[in-house]
Amino acid sequence: MIIASAKFRVCFIVVAIAAISFLYYSMLIDYRAIDANGDNMYHAYMARTVFSKQPFYIPLINYFYRNDSLPHAGYDFPPLFSLLLGIIYKIFGENYYYGIYFNAFVASASLIPLFLIGRRLSGNTAGLIASLALSLNLFWLFSITKGLLEPLFVFCAMWATYFLFLYGEKERRSALIISAFLSGLAYLARYNGLVLVFVALIYLLTTREKHIKERLKESGILIAVFVLTVFPWLLRNYVEFHDPFMYVGKYFMWLELGVPGHAVCKEVPSFRLYFDTHTVFDFVKRFFDSARSSFPELNRTSNYFLLIVLHQAVFGVRRFFNRKFLFFYLFVFFGYLFVMLHPFALDPRHFLPFYPLLYLGGSVYACRSVSYYLMQRSLFNYLKLTILLVCIVFSLTSLVGQYRKDFDMLYRSYPFSRMAEELGGWVSRYTNTEDVIMMQYAMVPLYYSGRGSVTAPALASQEDIDNLVDRYGVTYFADLFYDGPLPSGFLEVQRFRYKDQVIKVFHKEGKSGAN
Repeated sequence: MIIASAKFRVCFIVVAIAAISFLYYSMLIDYRAIDANGDNMYHAYMARTVFSKQPFYIPLINYFYRNDSLPHAGYDFPPLFSLLLGIIYKIFGENYYYGIYFNAFVASASLIPLFLIGRRLSGNTAGLIASLALSLNLFWLFSITKGLLEPLFVFCAMWATYFLFLYGEKERRSALIISAFLSGLAYLARYNGLVLVFVALIYLLTTREKHIKERLKESGILIAVFVLTVFPWLLRNYVEFHDPFMYVGKYFMWLELGVPGHAVCKEVPSFRLYFDTHTVFDFVKRFFDSARSSFPELNRTSNYFLLIVLHQAVFGVRRFFNRKFLFFYLFVFFGYLFVMLHPFALDPRHFLPFYPLLYLGGSVYACRSVSYYLMQRSLFNYLKLTILLVCIVFSLTSLVGQYRKDFDMLYRSYPFSRMAEELGGWVSRYTNTEDVIMMQYAMVPLYYSGRGSVTAPALASQEDIDNLVDRYGVTYFADLFYDGPLPSGFLEVQRFRYKDQVIKVFHKEGKSGAN
């Protein structure tokens, strides 16, 4: 009876977390302001072609999505998110908001494994705190309501982590297989999922109290199931492009943070290519510059949970250390490093998928520490408890303080929302996906304007380009395949060949900023 009651209580909490969070996320969906961001429009385009036999070429937005010498846009991201969106559109119809509600559902389900892991390590309180911290993270909310793929990646990664830990406790081979399968899905949702498998192997090989042969066998099962899961996608890439790991982003690389414009590589970016022109000091400096610029922007809660982790490192490593913490922090560290080295990792939300486990590690440690300090009465323990409570209070109050102000700033001040209002007006609630996607025609030229450059679609009119220059102060733009007349007042300042495509850079007369 007691066991049944405990299971019922856990089930009730799980259902409550999922239901309340889904309602909360649904309330945040703004039907008036569609953010015609490049990424979410990309996913919508891909979703509409899932059941189409036509090749995925988009001449309207040709800079991002068409180059006959490169793989088409289907290789800019892994296929899972767009595939699931395509199924949603096929079943329910092509309404852009069906995809947003799908995102809200996936995000709500992502909180469940976070709670379950926290509960197994330190009780319900730790799981609830970690779930609360993630559910109120601003960039988490942004990714959900703007139709981005981060929630799906977190869903796959967190459930994979839960089943991995379940295997560690119950020794059920099925749990390990499910974890490996979900790790493969995480990779197919976002290439960062490779980090999950890497860290899982470290966990299996170093924290398991088994003979080395058993640990190698476990690792072999993990790798085999992961490879089988991603194999169809890798095979298709190899058949078409003779490169199983092909995607468009491999051919573009931001060599320095904060430098506008693309540096186009004539080969796949590599450490050798990087260090041909950069020193080790440049590499280290880039890492710390990225850390400095990304951590504060992600959300205050990330910073304050780092204080809890610091408290753990100073006061509690030996007494409270759990081997599963190693998984948490290795995943965060290698995940952050992986994203930081990625060509397009300039947006703080790109680092978001690695913070649920940071929240979890901080929450579990905090709950364990408070219980211990209250039992062990000493002046020094009271001092450590005070420091810890200060960290916890900052972590939780930061979710409330200026929250609404920050929320409005993130949503209403994000450039695309302002531009959508100016250029396209508000979109009605029941907007067809194709209509929403067409707004991207106006959005793409503005995407790089904040960084001093702009990419103009070939179909943009002379008047459109002149208006962009006058309104947003665009100084130059580059295009891989623009063969029309030069925009008014622009001069071609650079031209070079990449494979069989000529890349041209145009500069506005009287303006500075061309490279």
